[in-house]
Amino acid sequence: MVSEKTKGCIVFTSSVAAFIPTPFAAMYASTKAFVSQFAASLHIEVSNLGIDVCAVHPSPVASNFYDKVDHKIDLLEAAAKSAVPPDVLPNEIFKSVGACALRDIGGMAVGTRMGTFFLPFNFFTELFSVAAPFLPDYKKHNTTRMKSD
Repeated sequence: MVSEKTKGCIVFTSSVAAFIPTPFAAMYASTKAFVSQFAASLHIEVSNLGIDVCAVHPSPVASNFYDKVDHKIDLLEAAAKSAVPPDVLPNEIFKSVGACALRDIGGMAVGTRMGTFFLPFNFFTELFSVAAPFLPDYKKHNTTRMKSD
């Protein structure tokens, strides 16, 4: 687009997981954090060239994503139960183009981001650290990890 001096948009699909600690999904969340930061930085670099860049953070979406996970995570499966159909996203994504660099879509994404707006990241890190040992996922995966040592 830049070399041909055409206007356009680039939309990345990220996740609200980019903004909170995500035990047992650290790689997923860290790559989504990269995507969101990359989109925000690229937005600044190319917006004056008529190119809009946006990263969307949808709430869970009903897709095959959850079917392909090798290690089942209870919290992920609980999130899948509140997933929205994929056909609701395109209109919301198109509304974001030209309006913002980062867009939270859906109740879970908006609620999580509001929480991270009012409370520091370390609060969530410590809260999750205290709560984690009581969660089934932690017990299951921590036991598996201990057996492999």
